[in-house]
Amino acid sequence: IENVQLSGIEIPFSAIKPGRRVGAGAFAVVYEGKYRGQSVAVKHLQLANINEKVILDFHTEVAMIKSLRHPNIVHAMGACIDPICLVTEFCTRGSLFGILHKKTLKLPWELRLKLAMDAARGMRFLHTHKPTIIHRDLKSLNLLVDEQWTLKVTDFGLSRFKSQQLMTGQCGTFQWMAPEVVASQSYTEKADVYSFGVNLWELWTRKVPYGKLQPMQVAVAVMSKGKRPGVPDDMPSAYRSLMEACWEQKPEKRPPFTEIMLRLKDIAVELKKENEMKQRKAQQVENNAMENGDETADLLC
Repeated sequence: IENVQLSGIEIPFSAIKPGRRVGAGAFAVVYEGKYRGQSVAVKHLQLANINEKVILDFHTEVAMIKSLRHPNIVHAMGACIDPICLVTEFCTRGSLFGILHKKTLKLPWELRLKLAMDAARGMRFLHTHKPTIIHRDLKSLNLLVDEQWTLKVTDFGLSRFKSQQLMTGQCGTFQWMAPEVVASQSYTEKADVYSFGVNLWELWTRKVPYGKLQPMQVAVAVMSKGKRPGVPDDMPSAYRSLMEACWEQKPEKRPPFTEIMLRLKDIAVELKKENEMKQRKAQQVENNAMENGDETADLLC
Protein backbone atom coordinates (compact mmCIF):
# COMPACT_ATOMS: atom_id res chain seq x y z
CA ILE A 1 0.00 0.00 0.00
CA GLU A 2 2.97 2.29 0.59
CA ASN A 3 3.43 2.31 -3.20
CA VAL A 4 0.30 4.46 -3.40
CA GLN A 5 2.02 7.12 -1.33
CA LEU A 6 5.10 6.94 -3.51
CA SER A 7 3.09 7.11 -6.73
CA GLY A 8 1.99 10.69 -6.13
CA ILE A 9 -1.71 9.91 -6.54
CA GLU A 10 -2.68 9.56 -2.90
CA ILE A 11 -5.94 11.29 -1.93
CA PRO A 12 -6.69 11.94 1.76
CA PHE A 13 -9.98 10.23 2.58
CA SER A 14 -11.05 13.38 4.44
CA ALA A 15 -11.21 15.17 1.05
CA ILE A 16 -14.01 12.85 -0.08
CA LYS A 17 -17.67 13.24 0.79
CA PRO A 18 -19.07 9.69 0.78
CA GLY A 19 -22.65 9.19 -0.37
CA ARG A 20 -24.95 6.26 -1.18
CA ARG A 21 -23.75 2.74 -1.80
CA VAL A 22 -24.06 1.79 -5.48
CA GLY A 23 -22.51 -1.69 -5.62
CA ALA A 24 -20.73 -4.44 -3.71
CA GLY A 25 -18.58 -7.48 -4.40
CA ALA A 26 -16.69 -10.07 -2.41
CA PHE A 27 -13.77 -7.75 -1.69
CA ALA A 28 -15.04 -4.20 -2.13
CA VAL A 29 -18.01 -1.89 -1.71
CA VAL A 30 -18.54 0.99 -4.16
CA TYR A 31 -20.02 4.31 -3.04
CA GLU A 32 -20.95 7.44 -4.90
CA GLY A 33 -19.17 10.44 -3.47
CA LYS A 34 -17.91 13.96 -4.08
CA TYR A 35 -14.29 14.98 -4.53
CA ARG A 36 -13.45 18.62 -5.28
CA GLY A 37 -17.05 19.19 -6.33
CA GLN A 38 -17.06 16.30 -8.81
CA SER A 39 -19.10 13.08 -8.57
CA VAL A 40 -16.80 10.11 -8.02
CA ALA A 41 -17.01 6.38 -7.40
CA VAL A 42 -15.18 5.25 -4.27
CA LYS A 43 -14.16 1.59 -4.36
CA HIS A 44 -13.55 0.68 -0.71
CA LEU A 45 -11.65 -2.57 -0.06
CA GLN A 46 -13.13 -4.66 2.74
CA LEU A 47 -10.28 -5.47 5.13
CA ALA A 48 -12.03 -8.51 6.59
CA ASN A 49 -11.93 -10.24 3.19
CA ILE A 50 -8.54 -9.02 1.99
CA ASN A 51 -5.81 -11.49 1.11
CA GLU A 52 -2.55 -11.24 -0.80
CA LYS A 53 -4.26 -11.57 -4.20
CA VAL A 54 -6.69 -8.74 -3.42
CA ILE A 55 -3.80 -6.46 -2.47
CA LEU A 56 -1.99 -7.45 -5.68
CA ASP A 57 -5.06 -6.66 -7.76
CA PHE A 58 -5.39 -3.29 -6.02
CA HIS A 59 -1.74 -2.49 -6.76
CA THR A 60 -2.28 -3.54 -10.37
CA GLU A 61 -5.30 -1.30 -10.74
CA VAL A 62 -3.47 1.69 -9.24
CA ALA A 63 -0.47 1.05 -11.51
CA MET A 64 -2.72 0.86 -14.57
CA ILE A 65 -4.75 3.99 -13.91
CA LYS A 66 -1.69 6.19 -13.50
CA SER A 67 -1.01 6.10 -17.24
CA LEU A 68 -4.44 5.58 -18.81
CA ARG A 69 -6.11 8.68 -20.24
CA HIS A 70 -8.76 8.04 -22.88
CA PRO A 71 -12.43 9.06 -23.37
CA ASN A 72 -13.48 5.39 -23.28
CA ILE A 73 -11.48 4.44 -20.20
CA VAL A 74 -12.84 5.31 -16.76
CA HIS A 75 -10.76 8.19 -15.45
CA ALA A 76 -9.13 7.69 -12.04
CA MET A 77 -8.52 10.54 -9.61
CA GLY A 78 -6.30 8.60 -7.23
CA ALA A 79 -6.31 6.29 -4.23
CA CYS A 80 -6.65 6.47 -0.45
CA ILE A 81 -4.59 4.33 1.90
CA ASP A 82 -6.60 4.79 5.12
CA PRO A 83 -9.11 3.34 4.43
CA ILE A 84 -7.94 1.61 1.25
CA CYS A 85 -9.98 3.06 -1.64
CA LEU A 86 -9.72 3.67 -5.35
CA VAL A 87 -11.35 6.92 -6.51
CA THR A 88 -12.61 7.18 -10.10
CA GLU A 89 -15.08 9.24 -12.12
CA PHE A 90 -18.71 8.30 -11.50
CA CYS A 91 -20.70 6.99 -14.46
CA THR A 92 -24.32 7.83 -13.65
CA ARG A 93 -26.03 5.25 -15.87
CA GLY A 94 -24.18 2.34 -14.30
CA SER A 95 -22.96 -0.81 -16.02
CA LEU A 96 -23.86 -1.94 -19.53
CA PHE A 97 -25.14 -5.17 -17.95
CA GLY A 98 -27.61 -3.23 -15.80
CA ILE A 99 -28.72 -1.04 -18.70
CA LEU A 100 -29.36 -4.01 -21.00
CA HIS A 101 -31.50 -5.72 -18.38
CA LYS A 102 -33.78 -2.75 -17.73
CA LYS A 103 -36.54 -4.08 -19.93
CA THR A 104 -38.55 -0.86 -19.69
CA LEU A 105 -35.61 1.12 -21.10
CA LYS A 106 -35.77 1.55 -24.86
CA LEU A 107 -32.36 1.17 -26.47
CA PRO A 108 -32.42 1.94 -30.20
CA TRP A 109 -30.15 -0.27 -32.28
CA GLU A 110 -28.17 2.83 -33.30
CA LEU A 111 -27.38 3.49 -29.62
CA ARG A 112 -26.33 -0.09 -28.96
CA LEU A 113 -24.00 0.02 -31.96
CA LYS A 114 -22.55 3.26 -30.62
CA LEU A 115 -21.91 1.61 -27.22
CA ALA A 116 -20.18 -1.30 -28.97
CA MET A 117 -17.99 1.18 -30.86
CA ASP A 118 -17.08 2.95 -27.60
CA ALA A 119 -16.04 -0.34 -26.01
CA ALA A 120 -13.96 -1.29 -29.06
CA ARG A 121 -12.30 2.14 -29.05
CA GLY A 122 -11.34 1.78 -25.38
CA MET A 123 -9.99 -1.73 -25.94
CA ARG A 124 -8.00 -0.64 -29.00
CA PHE A 125 -6.34 1.95 -26.76
CA LEU A 126 -5.39 -0.75 -24.24
CA HIS A 127 -4.13 -3.19 -26.87
CA THR A 128 -2.05 -0.55 -28.68
CA HIS A 129 -0.63 0.79 -25.42
CA LYS A 130 3.13 0.36 -24.97
CA PRO A 131 3.38 -2.19 -23.44
CA THR A 132 0.11 -3.86 -24.45
CA ILE A 133 -2.48 -4.06 -21.68
CA ILE A 134 -4.72 -7.14 -21.55
CA HIS A 135 -7.90 -6.50 -19.58
CA ARG A 136 -8.68 -10.18 -18.83
CA ASP A 137 -12.19 -9.57 -17.47
CA LEU A 138 -14.01 -7.75 -20.28
CA LYS A 139 -17.64 -8.35 -19.35
CA SER A 140 -20.65 -6.04 -19.51
CA LEU A 141 -20.47 -5.46 -15.74
CA ASN A 142 -17.08 -3.81 -16.33
CA LEU A 143 -18.35 -1.45 -19.02
CA LEU A 144 -19.82 1.71 -17.51
CA VAL A 145 -21.99 4.36 -19.18
CA ASP A 146 -22.06 8.04 -18.26
CA GLU A 147 -24.86 10.62 -18.51
CA GLN A 148 -24.03 11.38 -22.16
CA TRP A 149 -24.20 7.67 -23.10
CA THR A 150 -20.44 7.37 -23.46
CA LEU A 151 -19.26 3.88 -22.59
CA LYS A 152 -16.03 3.47 -20.62
CA VAL A 153 -13.98 0.38 -19.80
CA THR A 154 -13.28 -0.08 -16.10
CA ASP A 155 -12.03 -2.51 -13.42
CA PHE A 156 -8.38 -3.19 -14.12
CA GLY A 157 -7.78 -5.39 -11.07
CA LEU A 158 -7.22 -8.44 -13.28
CA SER A 159 -5.43 -6.57 -16.07
CA ARG A 160 -1.83 -7.32 -16.91
CA PHE A 161 0.87 -5.80 -19.08
CA LYS A 162 1.64 -8.26 -21.88
CA SER A 163 4.92 -10.05 -21.24
CA GLN A 164 7.30 -11.59 -23.74
CA GLN A 165 6.23 -14.99 -22.46
CA LEU A 166 2.60 -15.90 -23.13
CA MET A 167 0.50 -15.77 -19.97
CA THR A 168 -1.38 -18.68 -18.46
CA GLY A 169 -3.87 -19.20 -15.66
CA GLN A 170 -7.60 -18.77 -15.31
CA CYS A 171 -8.92 -15.27 -14.72
CA GLY A 172 -12.16 -13.45 -15.42
CA THR A 173 -15.72 -14.77 -15.49
CA PHE A 174 -16.54 -18.07 -17.21
CA GLN A 175 -19.43 -16.76 -19.35
CA TRP A 176 -17.04 -14.27 -20.99
CA MET A 177 -13.83 -16.29 -20.73
CA ALA A 178 -11.96 -17.43 -23.84
CA PRO A 179 -11.48 -21.21 -24.20
CA GLU A 180 -7.68 -20.95 -23.98
CA VAL A 181 -8.02 -19.07 -20.68
CA VAL A 182 -10.53 -21.61 -19.32
CA ALA A 183 -8.04 -24.37 -20.18
CA SER A 184 -5.18 -22.48 -18.46
CA GLN A 185 -3.27 -22.47 -21.74
CA SER A 186 -1.07 -19.64 -22.95
CA TYR A 187 -3.05 -16.63 -24.18
CA THR A 188 -2.62 -13.15 -25.60
CA GLU A 189 -4.76 -10.01 -25.96
CA LYS A 190 -7.00 -12.05 -28.31
CA ALA A 191 -8.63 -13.38 -25.13
CA ASP A 192 -10.17 -9.90 -24.73
CA VAL A 193 -11.49 -10.08 -28.30
CA TYR A 194 -13.33 -13.30 -27.44
CA SER A 195 -14.95 -11.59 -24.43
CA PHE A 196 -15.93 -8.67 -26.64
CA GLY A 197 -17.76 -11.10 -28.92
CA VAL A 198 -19.90 -12.19 -25.98
CA ASN A 199 -20.60 -8.51 -25.24
CA LEU A 200 -21.76 -8.07 -28.85
CA TRP A 201 -24.19 -10.96 -28.31
CA GLU A 202 -25.49 -9.26 -25.14
CA LEU A 203 -25.98 -5.95 -26.93
CA TRP A 204 -28.29 -7.58 -29.49
CA THR A 205 -30.19 -10.03 -27.26
CA ARG A 206 -30.25 -8.11 -23.94
CA LYS A 207 -29.95 -11.49 -22.19
CA VAL A 208 -27.48 -13.18 -19.82
CA PRO A 209 -25.02 -15.41 -21.72
CA TYR A 210 -25.76 -19.10 -21.14
CA GLY A 211 -28.53 -18.07 -18.76
CA LYS A 212 -29.64 -21.63 -17.89
CA LEU A 213 -26.16 -23.09 -17.29
CA GLN A 214 -23.96 -22.99 -14.21
CA PRO A 215 -20.57 -21.24 -14.69
CA MET A 216 -18.63 -24.51 -14.53
CA GLN A 217 -20.95 -26.08 -17.12
CA VAL A 218 -20.25 -23.11 -19.37
CA ALA A 219 -16.50 -23.50 -18.89
CA VAL A 220 -16.51 -27.18 -19.87
CA ALA A 221 -18.82 -26.64 -22.86
CA VAL A 222 -16.83 -23.67 -24.21
CA MET A 223 -13.47 -25.37 -23.77
CA SER A 224 -14.24 -28.90 -24.98
CA LYS A 225 -17.31 -28.54 -27.23
CA GLY A 226 -16.86 -25.08 -28.76
CA LYS A 227 -20.20 -23.97 -27.32
CA ARG A 228 -21.34 -20.36 -27.79
CA PRO A 229 -24.55 -18.47 -26.91
CA GLY A 230 -27.39 -19.20 -29.32
CA VAL A 231 -27.56 -16.72 -32.21
CA PRO A 232 -31.03 -15.27 -32.92
CA ASP A 233 -32.31 -15.55 -36.50
CA ASP A 234 -33.06 -11.82 -36.69
CA MET A 235 -29.48 -10.72 -35.98
CA PRO A 236 -28.06 -8.67 -38.92
CA SER A 237 -25.68 -10.82 -40.96
CA ALA A 238 -22.72 -8.40 -40.86
CA TYR A 239 -23.05 -8.04 -37.09
CA ARG A 240 -23.31 -11.81 -36.67
CA SER A 241 -20.24 -12.33 -38.85
CA LEU A 242 -18.22 -9.92 -36.69
CA MET A 243 -19.45 -11.46 -33.44
CA GLU A 244 -18.61 -14.99 -34.57
CA ALA A 245 -15.18 -13.84 -35.77
CA CYS A 246 -14.51 -12.40 -32.31
CA TRP A 247 -15.32 -15.65 -30.51
CA GLU A 248 -13.49 -17.99 -32.89
CA GLN A 249 -12.05 -21.00 -31.07
CA LYS A 250 -8.56 -20.30 -32.43
CA PRO A 251 -7.22 -16.95 -31.08
CA GLU A 252 -5.23 -16.16 -34.23
CA LYS A 253 -8.47 -16.07 -36.24
CA ARG A 254 -9.99 -13.33 -34.07
CA PRO A 255 -9.72 -9.78 -35.48
CA PRO A 256 -7.80 -7.01 -33.71
CA PHE A 257 -9.83 -4.11 -32.29
CA THR A 258 -8.68 -1.82 -35.11
CA GLU A 259 -10.49 -4.09 -37.58
CA ILE A 260 -13.45 -4.51 -35.21
CA MET A 261 -13.93 -0.74 -35.13
CA LEU A 262 -13.90 -0.51 -38.93
CA ARG A 263 -16.45 -3.29 -39.26
CA LEU A 264 -18.71 -1.73 -36.64
CA LYS A 265 -18.48 1.58 -38.50
CA ASP A 266 -19.52 -0.14 -41.76
CA ILE A 267 -22.50 -1.73 -39.98
CA ALA A 268 -23.53 1.67 -38.59
CA VAL A 269 -23.25 3.28 -42.05
CA GLU A 270 -25.45 0.57 -43.58
CA LEU A 271 -27.99 0.99 -40.79
CA LYS A 272 -28.11 4.75 -41.42
CA LYS A 273 -28.72 4.14 -45.13
CA GLU A 274 -31.53 1.67 -44.33
CA ASN A 275 -33.17 4.14 -41.95
CA GLU A 276 -32.95 6.97 -44.49
CA MET A 277 -34.53 4.73 -47.13
CA LYS A 278 -37.35 3.81 -44.75
CA GLN A 279 -37.93 7.50 -43.99
CA ARG A 280 -38.07 8.33 -47.70
CA LYS A 281 -40.57 5.53 -48.32
CA ALA A 282 -42.70 6.65 -45.38
CA GLN A 283 -42.62 10.23 -46.66
CA GLN A 284 -43.64 9.05 -50.14
CA VAL A 285 -46.57 7.11 -48.69
CA GLU A 286 -47.63 10.19 -46.73
CA ASN A 287 -47.32 12.41 -49.83
CA ASN A 288 -49.39 9.94 -51.89
CA ALA A 289 -52.06 9.85 -49.21
CA MET A 290 -52.25 13.65 -49.18
CA GLU A 291 -52.50 13.78 -52.99
CA ASN A 292 -55.25 11.18 -52.98
CA GLY A 293 -57.04 13.15 -50.29
CA ASP A 294 -56.87 16.33 -52.38
CA GLU A 295 -58.28 14.50 -55.43
CA THR A 296 -61.18 13.17 -53.35
CA ALA A 297 -61.91 16.67 -52.08
CA ASP A 298 -61.95 18.00 -55.66
CA LEU A 299 -64.46 15.32 -56.71
CA LEU A 300 -66.73 16.16 -53.80
CA CYS A 301 -66.67 19.81 -54.77
